[in-house]
Amino acid sequence: MNRQDTYQRFFHDAQARADIAAVVLGLEDAWAAGDGESWASYFAKDADFTVWFGLYLRGHEAIADVHQEIFDSFYRSTKLRLHVRDLRFLRPDVAVVHFDGRIVGSGEQSPEQPKFVPVAIMTKEEGHWRVAVFHNTKDAVDEHLGNGDVRKLSTDVPGLRCGREA
Repeated sequence: MNRQDTYQRFFHDAQARADIAAVVLGLEDAWAAGDGESWASYFAKDADFTVWFGLYLRGHEAIADVHQEIFDSFYRSTKLRLHVRDLRFLRPDVAVVHFDGRIVGSGEQSPEQPKFVPVAIMTKEEGHWRVAVFHNTKDAVDEHLGNGDVRKLSTDVPGLRCGREA
C-alpha cells in the first residue's frame, strides 16, 4: 500500500465514521421526538430489526409502526442514549457497530451501566449510511458474571474475553 492509498483509506474512515455518527445522533433525536417515521428513516427499506425480547421486525414500515406505538405509550417522553462501543468496517460500504444503550426518562439521570447492548450492521447505499440489521440484546452481564459456568467458559476458551471490558 502506497502513501496515497493510506491517505485515502484514512480519509474514507474519518468521513464514514462522521457519517455514521450523524446516523446515531439522528436516531437519538428521532427517539426524543417520539417520531417513528423519522426513526425508521435511518434504516434500509428492507432492514431487519430484532427487539431485545425476540420480536422480529422486517422493513421500514414495520420498524416505523412498532416504534411509533412504543413512543406513544411506555417510552413516551424518554431519551435514547447510544454510545458507540466499537465500529469496524468489513468493507468500505459495510460497518459493524456495537453500542451501549440507555433509555432515560424525563428528569432522570442516565444509568451508569447500559441497559441494552445492540449491534448494527450499517451499509452505504446511494451515498447514505443506513442501518441494514439491528439486533438488540438486554445487558445482563452483571447477572451472569457470578455464574461459575461463565467464568469457566471465559478461561477455557483461548481468546474469549468475558465481561464489560470485552
